[in-house]
Amino acid sequence: MLCPCGCGESLYTNLMDDFDPYWKYVIEEKTISLKPSIDRLVGCKSHFFLTHGKIIWC
Repeated sequence: MLCPCGCGESLYTNLMDDFDPYWKYVIEEKTISLKPSIDRLVGCKSHFFLTHGKIIWC
């Protein structure tokens, strides 16, 4: 997905629990949630949750 801050960077989230770090996802009522939060340590340094398809900024 593209970073929601608008910087244009692609974000990759590992969903395979065999490799760290990884994110768990839940699909409910046609929306997706990811846990834990996404915390960019470089670039724009955005930090947010994706909850029920919405960005919740930290």
